Amino acid sequence: MRGSRGGFRACSAAVMLAVVALLVAGPAVAVDLRYSIFHTKTDAFSIAEDKWMEIVTKRTEGRVKFKPAYAGTLFTLTEVFDAVQSGAVEMGLVAASVLSGKVPDISAFEPLGAYSEGPRFAEMMKEAGPILEAMFAQHRVVYLWSQGAPGVINVCRNRHTKVPEDYKGLKLRAAGRWQSIQMRAMGATPIVLDPGSQYQALQTGTIDCALAVNNLALSFKLHEPARFITQYGMPVNLSITIINPKVFESLSPEDRKIIQEVSREVTAGSMLPLTEAQIAAAAKMKEQGANHYYLSEGERKIFQEVSRGVYDEIRKVVGEHGKKLLELMSRYR
Repeated sequence: MRGSRGGFRACSAAVMLAVVALLVAGPAVAVDLRYSIFHTKTDAFSIAEDKWMEIVTKRTEGRVKFKPAYAGTLFTLTEVFDAVQSGAVEMGLVAASVLSGKVPDISAFEPLGAYSEGPRFAEMMKEAGPILEAMFAQHRVVYLWSQGAPGVINVCRNRHTKVPEDYKGLKLRAAGRWQSIQMRAMGATPIVLDPGSQYQALQTGTIDCALAVNNLALSFKLHEPARFITQYGMPVNLSITIINPKVFESLSPEDRKIIQEVSREVTAGSMLPLTEAQIAAAAKMKEQGANHYYLSEGERKIFQEVSRGVYDEIRKVVGEHGKKLLELMSRYR
């Protein structure tokens, strides 16, 4: 009997301690996830990013909040994938062009004109989502959502680039290996630089031209040292938000589900506002002295024909996921 009473008292004490611990702990504390972003806060890419953060915070009733760090102040674009993978930062924005060296299967999204920039972008990304999730899981990060980059341009110090002859002799900043192959096919000498270094490189003549999109060119003021802007009328690259897997798993199943639902919604709706922002950014740069030239349909076909060998080169280095993406995107190009 004494043993039973002793066991009962011990059990009661344990229960009381657990109750006290819960009372002291109180309700679950909201998490603040640091989000490393390479572009400025005022850039058009922030339209979808702000919407995504706002909706997630609202639907999780404040349990998941964010601390965005803009303009590469936390980690640069070239550093952020490793930082998320290691847990040095919870979340980050990466780009296919910079990532293709570490994650070859993402290469299909890097070249100029790689995918559709119209309404079909949402259809394509709905099919691409599961492939991207599986691909990034192999690299120990969690894929959340993406937005395309319509309005690719070439900003140059001295001339427009309409046909292959215009590229000859130019030192041109490309965002990655596959864009570099395209530019080399056109006759330029490609150079890879971090986005934050472009203005000074153009100003000093270290480079003659730089590939960009209108909103980023405006944000980084590239049209000041390079006022000759060639508008390709094609999309380029893909911006991707990833999160550290341990951080993601630390969230409740309900909150993880909410984040994934919002991610699919924002990916599907990200192209239209960004397209509108590209038009506005181009107009703003023109007001500030930029000289725009829009490729004709014939000139665009020449570019695509001269540089189409890039997809054959990509196919040589990608794995199963990359080949699936190449096949998928060819149907939407």
